[in-house]
Amino acid sequence: DNNCDDLTDDSTAIDASTFYADADNDGYGSGEDTTLACSEPTGFTTDSSDCNDDNRDVYPGVDEICDTLDNDCDGKVDYADPDADVFMWYLDEDGDGHGDASEDRESCEKPTGYVRNDNDCDDSNPDVNPDAEETCDAGLDNDCNGLADKDDPEWSGRDGTWYRDGDGDGFGDAEVNAATCIEPTGYVRNDDDCDDVDPSVWTDCP
Repeated sequence: DNNCDDLTDDSTAIDASTFYADADNDGYGSGEDTTLACSEPTGFTTDSSDCNDDNRDVYPGVDEICDTLDNDCDGKVDYADPDADVFMWYLDEDGDGHGDASEDRESCEKPTGYVRNDNDCDDSNPDVNPDAEETCDAGLDNDCNGLADKDDPEWSGRDGTWYRDGDGDGFGDAEVNAATCIEPTGYVRNDDDCDDVDPSVWTDCP
């Protein structure tokens, strides 16, 4: 009791420190409510940089997220803050659920006509996207894997199987076929010929 006032280490001590009320218990005070003391009182802190002492998720140094709050107390909110964890969205012009990597936008909320992925290789055609099935259609890469038509191992060939018509009767030999998107010379789409060397015989073979 240096000054003999019956109080020891009280707020009038010449070396007392200023402490700031920490209402939300996040370790940061706002500076609106202060006290002098020789040691940190319960509910107070030495830091006065909290910009919202009613929200324990808001204080300097915390990650900025998309929630309309200035989480890290730097005066910038959501995607206006370069430190924010915002989302990149990609234009889905053809509405197939897949976006164009060249047409992007940063936003916390989903913009109309945009999606989160950027894996569409032709955003003007809804039949072309990574979920589409590869078909025979004159070189179009339906499933966006860089391969088209019969060159794509994902293509089953079921819509491009042709059968040799050796005798020219318009009916093909089921045992001689080719999987291709373009009709080969001397082939037909059906496999109904039971004798492909006699043009007068194609069904009801003995």
